[in-house]
Formats: sequence, C-alpha cells, structure tokens
Amino acid sequence: HAVCTNMFDGVMIKGDHYGDGEICPALEAALLNAFGVKMGWSMKRHATCIVQQEGALKVPYATHAAPFLDKICRVGSQYLILLEDGTFALENSRQLEERFKPETYKCFLADAQGKPLEEWYATRSFAETLCRDPSMRSYEKMDLYADPSECPPSVYNLWTPMPCESWDVTQADPASEHVSAFRRHIRILSDHDESVAEHIELWIAHMLHYPSIKPQSWIVLMSEEGAGKGTLVRLVGLLVGASKVKEISSVKRSLLGSFNQAMLDAFFVVLNEAEDVFKLQEELKHMITESTLAVNQKNEKEVKLRNYARFLLTSQPKAAPTKRGDRRATLVRAS
Repeated sequence: HAVCTNMFDGVMIKGDHYGDGEICPALEAALLNAFGVKMGWSMKRHATCIVQQEGALKVPYATHAAPFLDKICRVGSQYLILLEDGTFALENSRQLEERFKPETYKCFLADAQGKPLEEWYATRSFAETLCRDPSMRSYEKMDLYADPSECPPSVYNLWTPMPCESWDVTQADPASEHVSAFRRHIRILSDHDESVAEHIELWIAHMLHYPSIKPQSWIVLMSEEGAGKGTLVRLVGLLVGASKVKEISSVKRSLLGSFNQAMLDAFFVVLNEAEDVFKLQEELKHMITESTLAVNQKNEKEVKLRNYARFLLTSQPKAAPTKRGDRRATLVRAS
C-alpha cells in the first residue's frame, strides 16, 4: 500500500482500508522479521471531517472546540480563560459570547460524525454551545496554591509552575560565567556593597525555593536611568515566568483603586517609577504582608485569593521616607 503522508506517530495511506484488517498485522510481521522489533500497530479512524454548509467551509464542533476546552473552565457561575500571554481572564456568559462571536461562523454545531448535539442542547452560538458542553471542566471556586498537592479537587489552581522548576539543577555550574555575570549585575545594583548584594540574592532565592512563604519585606532599587534595574526584572522573569511578573506604573489606580485585577495571579510585582508609592506605603502594607488578598474586577464579584506576591520598587535616586525600626523596606542605592 502506498504511503500518502508521514504523520507524527504513524503514516497516512491511500485508499479506504478500514475494513480489510490486513495492514496492521502485515506491518507488525515486517518489523519483527526485518528488525526484531515487536511493536503493535492499530488503525485510527478519521475524526476531523470537513463539512460544507451554506457555502461556508466549516469543521465539526467537537474538533473546533477541543483547543478552547483546554484553556477554559467553569468556576462557579463564571468562566476562566487562559490567554495566549499566560495570564487569565474571568468572564461571564455575556462576555464570553462577545469574545467567541467569530467562532460561530467557523464551526458546524454537531459531533464528529455530523449528528446534531441534541442530547445536551446545541445552540446557534458557539459560545453558548461551549458553555453547555458537559466535557467542560467545572470547579466551585478558584485560588492560588504554590504547592499544587494542597489544592482541593473542587478548586481551580491559578498557580502555574515556574520555568526554573523544570530545570535539572544537578547540571548547574555555580562557577559558570553566566552565574558570575548575574551576581556581578546584582553587585552593581548594590553599589558594590557585599552585604546588600547578598541580601538581594537571598531575597530572589527565597522566591524560587519557598514561593508559598511571603518574605514580609520589599526591595526599593534607586538609581539613575541605565543602571540595570529593568535587566534584573527581565532576568527574574525568566526564572519565575513572564505571566507571574506584573509591572505597575500607578499604585493608586492599579492596586488600590476600585479594580486590582493585576493581582489575580501576581507573584513578582514591579512598581516602575511609581511616583505615588511612598505616599501610599501604609495602604500597600497589607498587600506586602497579608497571606490573602481581595481581588476586584470590573462587573465581577470580589474574589479572595491566597497572596504570594513579592514587591520590587524601582525609583530615581531621591529621598525615600523611612524611620527607625522599619522592617518592611530594603532601600538600595545603585552604583
């Protein structure tokens, strides 16, 4: 039989051979006789038929919905969507209808065999059909669990693993030029003060090793433009994951205003030249220290989540208000 196309885990052959039952045994015998390889082969039927309907080329609902069902789930009466940049959006059915309006015209609302989805009420809208799909994952609520083993089955865990968690640390070389460059960069930001540099290194290490334990302090990096504050943020982002880094320019608007959706899955919060931050230190204190946090999104109910956020403030060199016994802020003047 002629091979039509090589596939990821097999081959596509020309013709309809579902009924003859000869190909798989022949392949198994050939591999065994020629190479001594004992491997089982099976025929996979096509499940991605294309349907021509009313002049438009469409695919069955089951095929079209599969990638969406991997990224969306029902949480209470709302829907949580994992976006392309790794962040989340929490939407109601009306917002979901607006988001997925174009998908209705790409999809034939039927199962893989082309039969109407009457048993669970298919509709004329892709979004509404998706919401009624019994295979959609469903949870009572959402929360953040840095240790996934502690998350109950009825709770959707907003925490995504950090990239560094998958690295093989046994292959790491602490004496490599890359580690030296990273540590040298921190020393420049520490004005070459070894004790300050060690504190920043330990603060970052604590973030990676103990993500579920808040450090109860924040770091304020003060320097002229070009000292490398942004580079440090990018490097830490490579360790923890870009979606966990939230860069804020207005504390009053983004964190302490009516809506603070940036804190939905925040882990490393960078306050970039936030002019209002020193005036609002007391208001920020509970975000820095408390283990839970109320998150408010526009037109949505308030949700209370575990709070693992670490805070780093970057600022131009100037006087920073502090007092004797201040245990919250580490003020660092860069070289």
